[in-house]
Amino acid sequence: MLKPMASRSPNPGGWGELNDWDMNTVDYSAMVSAERLSRVAEYAVGIGPVFSLLLEGEAGDVLRPSALFRKARNLNLAMHPYTFRREGLPPETSLEALLDLFIGELHIDGVFTDNPDVAVQRRSVVAAQE
Repeated sequence: MLKPMASRSPNPGGWGELNDWDMNTVDYSAMVSAERLSRVAEYAVGIGPVFSLLLEGEAGDVLRPSALFRKARNLNLAMHPYTFRREGLPPETSLEALLDLFIGELHIDGVFTDNPDVAVQRRSVVAAQE
């Protein structure tokens, strides 16, 4: 999601060079650093990182919001992480528990998932508890 800007550039943040298709050659991982996120907030209203970038904690620990999550919240950026699926979850974490954390505790704005039925069901459970 981009904020309205005077320029209609396909590269609004000036990140990298444009290739033949008017696509940029950006290393997007640089944008999620706390320092660069302020620059992103100048032209975007939200971010969509992989969900693991929004959490921190070692295996077996309670997962908690990462520095990226806290900085994005402080900048009032919407967050819609990807991809919630049963494969590749942190150890001893279920898809349901992870969605409950993001939807119910972190109040994420949206999710990308391979299991939309589970996400909708968990959203309903969280809403009924509020």
